[in-house]
Amino acid sequence: MAKVIVNIDYDRSKILLGISELFDVLRNEPIRKDDYTIVLFLLLLYRDIKKDDFNKISPSNFVEDACKYYLKDVDQDLEARNTLVDAYSPILTKVSDLGIESMLNILKEYNRESFINNFSEIFDDLLVTFSKSHGKYGGDFIQPLELTSFVYDLVELDEKSKVFNPFAGVASFGVHLKDGAIYHGQEINKATWLIGLMRILAYQRGGIINYILGDSIKDWNPKNEKYDLIVSNFPFNYRLPRDIVTETGENILDNYIIKKGIESLSDSGSLILVIPEGFFFKSGREHHLRKYLVDNYLIETIAKFPGGLLFHTSIPIYVMKISKKKPKKGLIKLMDCGRCVDTNNRDRRINLYKLNSLLKSKKENEFVVEVENNDVKNYDYNLSVPRYLLNDFNGVNLESVCSIIQGERVRDQLQGRFVRIRDLKDNEVNNSLDINSVENREIPRATSKISESCLLVALRWRTLKPTIFEYNGEPIYITNDILALRINNEIVDTQYLIKELHSEAVIEQINAYSLGSTIPTIRKADFLAIKINIPAIEKQYTEISERNKNIILNEQSKLKLLQEDLGISIADQNSFLRHKISGPVKNVRGSFKSLKEIIHKLDMEIEKDIYNQKVNDKSMLTLRSYMDIIERDLINIHQAILTTGDEIELMEYNPERVDIIKYLSEYCKNLETRKERGFKIDFRNAKDELKEFKVKKVFMYADKSMLRKLFDNLVENAEKHGFDSSISVKNRLQIDLLYDFEDMQIQIDFSNTGNPLPENFSLESFKRRGSKTGKNAGDGTGGWLINAIVKKHGGELSWTDETGPEGLGNDLVTTFEMYFPIEIENYE
Repeated sequence: MAKVIVNIDYDRSKILLGISELFDVLRNEPIRKDDYTIVLFLLLLYRDIKKDDFNKISPSNFVEDACKYYLKDVDQDLEARNTLVDAYSPILTKVSDLGIESMLNILKEYNRESFINNFSEIFDDLLVTFSKSHGKYGGDFIQPLELTSFVYDLVELDEKSKVFNPFAGVASFGVHLKDGAIYHGQEINKATWLIGLMRILAYQRGGIINYILGDSIKDWNPKNEKYDLIVSNFPFNYRLPRDIVTETGENILDNYIIKKGIESLSDSGSLILVIPEGFFFKSGREHHLRKYLVDNYLIETIAKFPGGLLFHTSIPIYVMKISKKKPKKGLIKLMDCGRCVDTNNRDRRINLYKLNSLLKSKKENEFVVEVENNDVKNYDYNLSVPRYLLNDFNGVNLESVCSIIQGERVRDQLQGRFVRIRDLKDNEVNNSLDINSVENREIPRATSKISESCLLVALRWRTLKPTIFEYNGEPIYITNDILALRINNEIVDTQYLIKELHSEAVIEQINAYSLGSTIPTIRKADFLAIKINIPAIEKQYTEISERNKNIILNEQSKLKLLQEDLGISIADQNSFLRHKISGPVKNVRGSFKSLKEIIHKLDMEIEKDIYNQKVNDKSMLTLRSYMDIIERDLINIHQAILTTGDEIELMEYNPERVDIIKYLSEYCKNLETRKERGFKIDFRNAKDELKEFKVKKVFMYADKSMLRKLFDNLVENAEKHGFDSSISVKNRLQIDLLYDFEDMQIQIDFSNTGNPLPENFSLESFKRRGSKTGKNAGDGTGGWLINAIVKKHGGELSWTDETGPEGLGNDLVTTFEMYFPIEIENYE
């Protein structure tokens, strides 16, 4: 069992607030952001230097004094401490005396006893904060604590066990190893290695630790020993150097580390790897290696986790245990750990209680199964976990009701209708291909010409998008990511088949058979193995007829609800009236203003008091009274028109396919040109995610004018509440684009520095029309309108108090997060 502490008993928020103040000091110093890790070194200094000595340190002579006391009377770890002094002293010399003095004062405010007793947790909290603030590249710094615990729960180690940890990162597997076990860690990146060295000192773990700076590829197992456990979370999809490829015949790190790891195990040793999902289904070398592992009874456990757990990648991960001495020789335990992951705003975390319950489960269930080697062989050594956990569906395979149309291969250049997945219809009723909307272009090679009516289905992404193509003399051209099917209509009606292909049962099978998360793909053989329920043909016709009737009734019901909830029919009239009368009202107001000026001029020129004139002697109202009434009512009419404007604009929703990266980038550029702008704009696009998933463009279906109004309201909210409508160099608006290509959604964050939102702020009240919060509260429609526009675009609105435990711990105070569905265009 790993030595893992999950519940932290110290004043976390106060400590983190102090640490954020340390970063604030460094932001005003000539220090690179990557060198902010000196804060970790400062924390070590504060813990390890005696209190009396620490108080003697002079800010003007900080480096010399601090290093002298840090190395004073040290029996253990002297070499490690000298290494850290040599690495971080040059950086600390760049900090001004005032900056040093400020940081020392912040450190001295901590409760020293609590600080020392909880130092390893404080250190890791800071490391997580640093990782988050550095985005993808920060993920090299730390591995989720719960993942480390799970890995060690897979193996029994004693106090004399020898553990080798290649590609060790910041020694996550070292600091949480059982006391007494012998640890050998190896990390090639010096900056990462230095952090790992500090982390080992922070934990003060007992036992032999040998954590070296070294190359785990070219200098594998430098001690040439046999280990009881080899464990690693290595770089994914890493291509090996040419000389290693020549020597070993392997070109990627996954295969290399598996082969080398098995060679370096003791007779009863285990190899546990955090490994990308591609290894478990790819052909070629991976297939040969999987066959070797299965046929030689080496794989004991495979556990699948969803994407988003590691900071440096969004792809799903697997944990695989290879054992030289398996307890059950002919069985492999497969686990789907998705249900053991909790999602909170932007974070996904493993729930250890749920995971341990799943791991210790002795009965098979929908998340855990033990499969025999022969079952794996029948699947051609495909070890993708979901297919083995798939429910046993009743019905017939698709191959019994349809056949694949191969088409005519295109070899010469020609012009024609080139159908792509985006041209297919993801609609159970509106399911015919609109050939006129299909691009007529030069046809690329390796496409197939289809010259007969058929059903088209997509083999990529999460839905099949079954679409009917009616051949009327003009052929279409498709690539291998679209399948053309000839349907046996004596057995199945095409509309009924489309209905079944949209059913939950089929979607469940697609998810189980799909390979990869970057671009989920289902193989033709797996597609034809999908089972559907097929009743008699007459019953199929009846079901489709009933389906159509229900759709009509459902749409009518939804329309009625919309009319009741939003007052669409009334608003339509209001829209017409508004557009008809807003112009005339403006003219009347202008005319009335001119009329007042004329009457006032006449009143000054003639002797008679014009303003006090009445219609007759019995009237109670004078000309002045009538003019006041007219002016009051004109103002009221004008305000009423303005007030109904937001609802009417929401009704006038005109979506189009918007390149959201380009649109938001241009919005930020336009924002920077505003003369009255009193804040810095920081636009951040997760380009590494786009590169990792080979995404060229990201599209939203959106109304551009509504998006602008949405973003303008968020900016205005930051200006009013965060910046207090003031101008300051500290005012910063950060706009982030984050992607989830597994669920096909985009997260757009608007974050600001300055003042946090009031303590009584809640998202629900913010969404409610007329709700006002804070001293700079407006008319109570801003938050309502923001939420209404987000919902109109099929999105969700959330927020994070960045000063709280869920925050990033930097200078930001508030973040509004919006989640929208997207489509993407990949590089061809």
